[in-house]
Amino acid sequence: MKKIILPILFCLIISSAYSQDNFSIHFAQTYSKFKFVDSEGNTDENLTADIRYSYGLNYNKIFANGLYVRPELAYKNLGAVSILDNQKLSWSLHYADINVGGGYMLDKFKFKPYIGASFYFAYLYQAKQTMGLNYYNMLDNEGIKKADFGINAYLGVNYAFTDMAGVFFEIRNTTGLNQLEPNNEGQSQKLYNRAFSFHFGLAFSINKNSEN
Repeated sequence: MKKIILPILFCLIISSAYSQDNFSIHFAQTYSKFKFVDSEGNTDENLTADIRYSYGLNYNKIFANGLYVRPELAYKNLGAVSILDNQKLSWSLHYADINVGGGYMLDKFKFKPYIGASFYFAYLYQAKQTMGLNYYNMLDNEGIKKADFGINAYLGVNYAFTDMAGVFFEIRNTTGLNQLEPNNEGQSQKLYNRAFSFHFGLAFSINKNSEN
């Protein structure tokens, strides 16, 4: 085992010495919906996506071989819409979000395409459901779980207009893995978050070495 671990640690140390660090801020337009499965196993096809907005801050460590790691802190607004008895039914979920992931960036030119994935954990601090003029606080009613987790897969492109700053565009798909229904009294309904988002942001280099 040591024969395997020691070379890996050595490579990581050498790579970090030739890495480029940057941080970025972003704004996202999100198309959010639910995947809802009733107690008989049927998926609700009446749920449709709604346009929501998110924003966040992340840190990137890009190694000389193009691999990078990226932790992120973000706010995101998810939910969905439906129609029930000719009235609009809407959900709005406000999450504080932590992401940890990484991927590969082609860090050779001013335009730098990249691809990656991350695991997220999100805490629900505000949740409301509206039907017509009626409003329900889902947290007070314990109508939804506060914790969500899942996977983000994304691809994007970063454009460096100077050695210290750039802009980026990213497409991200979010798949919630935690079942959000409380399922009290033996119920077996299942509810999951789903989202597809477009991210726009600014990236600022923390260091720039001669190897990049």
